[in-house]
Amino acid sequence: LFPVSDSEFMAGGLVPNTTYYFGVSSVDMVGNVSPLSNIADATTSNDDPPGMPTGLTVDIIGSETVDLSWTAPGDGDVQGYNIYIGSTPDFDLSEGTKQDGALYPGTSGTRSGLTPSVEYYARVTAVDIFNLESLPSSSVNFTTVDDAPPQPDFLVSPGYVEKDKVTFFNPSPTFDPDTDSSEL
Repeated sequence: LFPVSDSEFMAGGLVPNTTYYFGVSSVDMVGNVSPLSNIADATTSNDDPPGMPTGLTVDIIGSETVDLSWTAPGDGDVQGYNIYIGSTPDFDLSEGTKQDGALYPGTSGTRSGLTPSVEYYARVTAVDIFNLESLPSSSVNFTTVDDAPPQPDFLVSPGYVEKDKVTFFNPSPTFDPDTDSSEL
């Protein structure tokens, strides 16, 4: 029991990461008890961060993106993941860059905004429902690919059509010294 003049109550001695249910009733001076109020629930926080993700792998490398996947830790309270990109093996997270915006909800993600032909390292962390972040995974190494060559300025029109082949004609070819060949 607590005095009617109090509008709040602090419950102490609770177990971390446990859901508790609370209701309020009034007791008058003769001992009559009112019906219970609505029931409110609250979950105590957990001071332990989640386990770290494992098995980080590089799936697809683009010129400005990388697709990664990993194995979730055994904790059931993970709400998402951060992908950090750095320039040295097992870099400290403060030296890397984290994605902008929301957490990655599953066990894979794409990081964009990378520079073509640059070597990078990636690490992943898990974030639980209390916004505690795990230790980072081991890093994986990858190098983004070169930019794709520019689209050729090639006006394709059939020049000669024969029974078993078509010859194409390009009236105004352009040449890109970085492009080895063109394909139809």
